[in-house]
Amino acid sequence: MSDSLSRIICFSRTQNPKKYSRIATILACALFVTLNAWGSQHRARTGTVVVVSFSEQRIIIAGDSRAAIIWNGTENARSLDDNTCKITPTDGNAVFAATGFEGTPGDDWSTYSEAQRAVAGTPHGTWMDTMTGGTALDHWATYLVRDIDGSFTPSQLSSITSATNGNMAFGILAGMNRAGRAWVDIARIDYQDGSLVPRVGEFERRAPTSYAAFGKTDVFHEFFDGKSKRALAERASWNRMKAASPSYDRFKTRRLVELTIKYERSNLVGGPIDEIEIDGSGIHWLQVKPACAAGIESRQQRVAR
Repeated sequence: MSDSLSRIICFSRTQNPKKYSRIATILACALFVTLNAWGSQHRARTGTVVVVSFSEQRIIIAGDSRAAIIWNGTENARSLDDNTCKITPTDGNAVFAATGFEGTPGDDWSTYSEAQRAVAGTPHGTWMDTMTGGTALDHWATYLVRDIDGSFTPSQLSSITSATNGNMAFGILAGMNRAGRAWVDIARIDYQDGSLVPRVGEFERRAPTSYAAFGKTDVFHEFFDGKSKRALAERASWNRMKAASPSYDRFKTRRLVELTIKYERSNLVGGPIDEIEIDGSGIHWLQVKPACAAGIESRQQRVAR
């Protein structure tokens, strides 16, 4: 099986929703936020790594469980929460995941609740497709921009995104269409020239199975591309496995998160790993924290196509 680190093509929607202007952007993007100029009452939750593998017949998503909660813009005022659910099934037999800004502790919204709201408010059938998924992510980005604008000043937003080249958050929505083909849509929110700018587009698969990482991606690139002796040794062990198999993709997706937890220089990646798979029969947790599995049964119904 050949691998590729895919690029996403982000689209700016025009008045005609079927027309897009393309903006190519590399997936690898450091999403952890460093805050420098916050008021005494401002806090933020930030998430750190999600890995996606994507073939024609399935999507596998794995992520760590750590979120950092930062007060007053200082590294020393940070606490860690290893119980974050970064992957959440939605209506339409789809799955949402995110990295970057997650919300403000104590508020009645988060990036995940806004995704559930966006999907529920987007007309779709039993099985969403990439068009309805893109529309839902448009709504998600609109909701999140409105929430963020209502919570932070421009100087605070500038501080939040100063360490991430202006990036605020990534959202990933994935599923299977009625014909049994997998799709993945991506949204990113950037802070540019004093405004939050959302972009939504389709994750273009450029190999039989494509892999992508969001968040703290340095370790992902090291091992995916074989950039060090330890990475080459790790990849040699992968080569002894049967590459063209679902079990290999499940292992590799999870393993890239494990390696990030092990070798990431900061302590911002950690906790248990959640992993989920979407295929023609529905949504399947491969491993999950009990709290994150709550309610999955209601979304995991096997529906005849």
